[in-house]
Amino acid sequence: MYLKLIGFKIILIPTAILFGSLIGGIVSGIILRLPLYISTTAASGMSFYSITGAYMTQQYGIEIGTYGFIVNIMREFLTVLTMPLLIKISPGALIAGGAAGNMDTMLAPITKFVGIRLSLVTLLTGMILTFVVPILLPIVSIIFQ
Repeated sequence: MYLKLIGFKIILIPTAILFGSLIGGIVSGIILRLPLYISTTAASGMSFYSITGAYMTQQYGIEIGTYGFIVNIMREFLTVLTMPLLIKISPGALIAGGAAGNMDTMLAPITKFVGIRLSLVTLLTGMILTFVVPILLPIVSIIFQ
């Protein structure tokens, strides 16, 4: 019922997460003085650590691939660690933190906090982002090269 109420707007949530992740990658790259293609490509993995690490290793070498892997593992870890705080901000903050991981590893812990009503939104957000990440990684790395 809740999903029917939201309708096509369900696309807005993963779109906001995608742009927020890219902006976060740009900002963190500037702060850490990393090349933007590294920080932004890592951020565009959106918790899909296995494919991000593998892609970045293939493109840039083992050190940068490890960086991409760790960035995405830490996104999931910090989301789980800060769940009690994030839920006070908004249920959307939890869904954004889980990103592509919402389809699998993050679904149960996030559903525990956001409730069953938003679990389908969480799952669909994770599915959309999981399908977008493999397409997005090469595009982002080329744009920011």
